[in-house]
Amino acid sequence: LASDPVAGPEPDFTADLEARLRMAHSVRPAGEAVAPSGATTRRRSRRAPSIGWLGWLAPGALAGAGIAGFVLVSGGTSTAPRPTGPAVEVAHAVDAQSIAPDGRTTPLRPGDRLPDGTIVRTGTDGQVDADGTALGPDSEAVVHGGHLTVLGHGHRHAPAPTVTTQPAPSPVRPAAPPNGGTRSGGETPASPPAPSHPTPTAPPGQGHGHAAPAQLDLSVQPGSRGTELTWSSYGGPGLYGYVVLRSNPPDDPAYPRDVIHFVPAGSLRSYADPPGRGARYQIDAIDSSGDVLAASAVEH
Repeated sequence: LASDPVAGPEPDFTADLEARLRMAHSVRPAGEAVAPSGATTRRRSRRAPSIGWLGWLAPGALAGAGIAGFVLVSGGTSTAPRPTGPAVEVAHAVDAQSIAPDGRTTPLRPGDRLPDGTIVRTGTDGQVDADGTALGPDSEAVVHGGHLTVLGHGHRHAPAPTVTTQPAPSPVRPAAPPNGGTRSGGETPASPPAPSHPTPTAPPGQGHGHAAPAQLDLSVQPGSRGTELTWSSYGGPGLYGYVVLRSNPPDDPAYPRDVIHFVPAGSLRSYADPPGRGARYQIDAIDSSGDVLAASAVEH
């Protein structure tokens, strides 16, 4: 570096600067000798090539370049940033997978940090321990608000029991005996039967008096991002969010086995499934216990 001469300052500038320095510090110019008679004799000295101001800056520039290179190299070895915001860290996982909010499915491993909206699914031999919650085989859960919420095992609020009222029979009054006497044999007239009360009856397989699931309207349309789903809102109390269910024909989606996406309450009610699925879809509104409050019809 700096092996080739670099043009220095202008000669007039250099000469003026040297004269000022000599006067300020009383420095005898190079090559000036004192003659025996006291007269001075100047001999011309050959000035070495100047490296100029760039030469003085070169060492600093090299040091700065070295530091910058170290920073760049060090930055290249850093790992990708971990998820920010609320997240759940997995302590134990066997035969389990996670479905990211963008639809990517990956095997679940201890130490994974799951952001909000992630679906956790275990297999037939699966086990997951995260956020102090344990999942057994064939289970599903969703991460929301930095916590893991287990989805119900097919629980749906049953329709309210149907109340049927049967008309009470008209009381039968016995005929009065002639002349106001008593019946033969001393029998007294029988009392009329008590009126019957309404008896609630529930459809087979239903019961426990829960309100019937409301109906959500689901629209499934092809779009630029794939199959685009939009649905109506649930207006009842206790809404935790919506889950998107997907299955391959001819099977209909089953809750919670076929949950692929979670939309928190108050968020935009839409989801885009990648193209080429040819699947069947259903939307369920759920409460904080993972039970279904409302459901849509199956669409494809």
